[in-house]
Amino acid sequence: MRKTIVFLFLSSLAAPAAHSQNALEQLEGLSRSRLETAVPEAAAAEKKWDPSAPFSYHQNRGAVVSRDGAATLGNVRWGEAPWDHRSYDWRTAELRPETLSKVYYGYKTSGVGHSFFVFVFGEGGFSSGGSDGVALTAGAEGWTREPEGYNVLYGFMDRYPLIWNLTTFESYADFTVTLKHSRLFLAEIKIPRGKALELLSATLDRIERTNASAEFYHSVSNNCTTNPVALLNSVLPEDKRVDERDLGLVTPTSSLPALAVRKYRRLGVLAEKAVAVDESNFRGFDIRGL
Repeated sequence: MRKTIVFLFLSSLAAPAAHSQNALEQLEGLSRSRLETAVPEAAAAEKKWDPSAPFSYHQNRGAVVSRDGAATLGNVRWGEAPWDHRSYDWRTAELRPETLSKVYYGYKTSGVGHSFFVFVFGEGGFSSGGSDGVALTAGAEGWTREPEGYNVLYGFMDRYPLIWNLTTFESYADFTVTLKHSRLFLAEIKIPRGKALELLSATLDRIERTNASAEFYHSVSNNCTTNPVALLNSVLPEDKRVDERDLGLVTPTSSLPALAVRKYRRLGVLAEKAVAVDESNFRGFDIRGL
């Protein structure tokens, strides 16, 4: 109970807001190459917030370019993590929603945890330049800066623009295992195919809304878990939803990955058993064959 009270208090400290001269506005008119300037050695050594440092290279602002029949997505991370940890392969990809076969609630338990969706498509349903992407991961993230990355306290201070980081599942698994030395879990979302298509459409809608506004990531009220929970809730009957707010404040269950997964399992929304992806199986992982 005490932890819940503290959590609700923290959630009231700040809320996503639009500001003048904010981090998102710094992106306007700037090319990716201009953002990728070297971090001064002094700033890196002091390990403090440096607003002039480049945005993290493994992240990008995913975009919905068009949705006329097949959807076209921009800034989708493809392939393995590069040797220099900078020159990631960002592509334009085509998505054919009618080929959607399954949806997973992906999550990580290391650090503060993380939640994201994994949409799995039939052959040719998610592709770029003739390359089959197989599965799309879509996660709401705060666009952090090099070299420090994410800091929970900074997440309360409107320092991270909210973005949707889009990648192939192969790219996401490789990055998680080889660079973060972590593992991830996949729990199938047990909803009819029609609802799965609604969830995909709602996610694309959310990406468009996020990019159209000056939203900030917030460690409690607008984070990697509140976003997928809100989207999943939107396609579920009322008795299967996670409570998002209590007394007007964000609930821990809708904001913390472990609690959200546990509650959705109890409600029968997620499969009881999750599949772990780690160093033992991430290469050549067959997500279509699960």
